Amino acid sequence: MCSDQPQQPLYAPEWLDRFLLGLAALAAFICIAMWAYNLYGRYFVIQPAEVILNSGADDQLPEAVRLMETPHIFAGYEPYHGFGTPKGATTFEQVKMLMAKGRDYSERDTRRLSHRIAYYIPAFIELKVDGAVPIVSKDRQVLLSLHNRWKNAVRTGFVFSIYMTLVASILVTVFVVYHRKKLWEKLGPPATS
Repeated sequence: MCSDQPQQPLYAPEWLDRFLLGLAALAAFICIAMWAYNLYGRYFVIQPAEVILNSGADDQLPEAVRLMETPHIFAGYEPYHGFGTPKGATTFEQVKMLMAKGRDYSERDTRRLSHRIAYYIPAFIELKVDGAVPIVSKDRQVLLSLHNRWKNAVRTGFVFSIYMTLVASILVTVFVVYHRKKLWEKLGPPATS
């Protein structure tokens, strides 16, 4: 039995239209979100923390910790919230014991605290913001290392955002060209009768 109407191809142009549009929209959303996230990090975390750290006033260091408490996605550390592996709890207790002494850290201790920044931040808040342990001069050095992590993370985020902008531009261009030039009709399988 022969039909006068051509059969619909297996992959209909409407499906491809929706797929390409969805792909372009997703890439554009990720691109815009990353730009906003990195601009927020630059202007609402890095710059205010830099002003505090350069001011020389130790009483403002808790505000710098509050600004940088949540890590940037590319900062290379996860916040410690008091749960996880037993080793994490042990490390947190060691960091707290070191900071609870209330005296300046040695160079070795400063490097250790900078390396274990995820444990330093909650210990600083617990002991020096909410507690009575005094802030020492080496706290500024540890916080400068945290600030450098944030700056490097935002730089990496901007590079990622540039690449995402290129990807989104390519996908939007593919969708527009495909849709306007009706490429399905030119490149798709011939309709069978």
